[in-house]
Amino acid sequence: MKALAVAAASMSLSTQAAKPDAGFEARFAPLYATVFSEGGSFSGRAMSADLQALEPLLKKPGFAARDIFRLYYTQASVYARRSMPKEAAGAAQTALTALSGTQDPELSYAHFFSALLKHPLAGRCRAA
Repeated sequence: MKALAVAAASMSLSTQAAKPDAGFEARFAPLYATVFSEGGSFSGRAMSADLQALEPLLKKPGFAARDIFRLYYTQASVYARRSMPKEAAGAAQTALTALSGTQDPELSYAHFFSALLKHPLAGRCRAA
């Protein structure tokens, strides 16, 4: 998960200048940092609500697949931490769908690890 967080963070740096709506990045970046900061804590229910509130912004024209991926991958990670495997799998599937057809090698690593979230044993494994 940590490696995917690093990959997704690097994606955000390369796309900030091309954002059609800087409001998304301004609102998403602190949520993302909170979820993937080592030792960070947050209310899962509140974080899920905050992430869901960003979904309408992605329906505007001009958002890149990587933005959609980052939002839903983060949501899948939150659901997995909340022991909500069905919701985690649904969000992971949405993240993967956003990347379907892309040939960007930068996204390949993220695509692989996002697929792991859908694995039936994903919620049963704990980091050492």
